[in-house]
Amino acid sequence: AQLAATCARWLRHARPATPASAPAVPVREATAMETLVRRLQEQLGESDEGFARDLLGRYLSVTDDIVVDMRQAADAGDRTAIQQLAHRLRGSSATVCADAIAEAARTLEHLPSSAEAAEVRGHIDEIERHVADLRGLVHAG
Repeated sequence: AQLAATCARWLRHARPATPASAPAVPVREATAMETLVRRLQEQLGESDEGFARDLLGRYLSVTDDIVVDMRQAADAGDRTAIQQLAHRLRGSSATVCADAIAEAARTLEHLPSSAEAAEVRGHIDEIERHVADLRGLVHAG
């Protein structure tokens, strides 16, 4: 009881201890490529970062072919082929977490058949811009 009374008396007058502040350690933010690779690894259940990066490279190669085919279909006025190619591109893009490309392909896929040829080409141009952005990201990372 005497010890408790003494501690209480002294603690009542004591200032709370302030912990010494630790020096700020700069935290490096993940690059966009690192974030994409992590998302892809999570989506695929794959721990090998090299595999995810290789998959993105292969995806870009296939995507280039799809975009060329889209251009040819647009020149021929073949809306069915454009829709099928856009559907294929949307699926593969979603698989590799290329969200902007997947969304642009979805928009192209669902264009009404009454859409003007210039509008179709504009959407293909948008897809190409997103593909170029992703390619730059992959090559920079």
